[in-house]
Amino acid sequence: MAAPVAKDQELELHVDSLAYGGNGVARLNGFVVFVRRGLPGDTVRARVTKVKRNHAEALATEILSPGPVRVDAPCAHYPACGGCRFQDLAYEAQLAAKADQVAALVGTLMWIFLVENLLVGLLGLADADRIGEYLPFHALDAADGAGGDNLLSYGSGLAVTVAWILLLGGFGTWRTIRRDIS
Repeated sequence: MAAPVAKDQELELHVDSLAYGGNGVARLNGFVVFVRRGLPGDTVRARVTKVKRNHAEALATEILSPGPVRVDAPCAHYPACGGCRFQDLAYEAQLAAKADQVAALVGTLMWIFLVENLLVGLLGLADADRIGEYLPFHALDAADGAGGDNLLSYGSGLAVTVAWILLLGGFGTWRTIRRDIS
């Protein structure tokens, strides 16, 4: 299925939330568009800068209707210098967004911990390093791209857990973890 937007297309979007990294998250008929300089509650005019199969990236060129968490940036150089991502986001909203991101990360880490310990319990193994001996997964060696002996080539138990999360939790979780371990 082709993306419903094209590069350099102008869109009118309503930003629902913030993604990790600070871009606003908007949806166009269910298709995700990450909007740089878009804040939750904003309605913006945005120019599409990048199109992928499952999402697009855009730059807000005009704030049509500011959201309730948007404030005037105290710095005269914002947003030209790019050093401060959230100067136009109310401080309380900054804290809430960062707390939500930490909570999501902790939730993911707890999921990893629980799945790995569940696997150890189910397989009756004394330590997680031996899980790789019982599972038929193979990983690429980060150095030369050749197949490793088993998933433990990335470290103690982590790669096995990543493989199980890929199987149980879907590819979105895998992309997040892969970015963190590469």
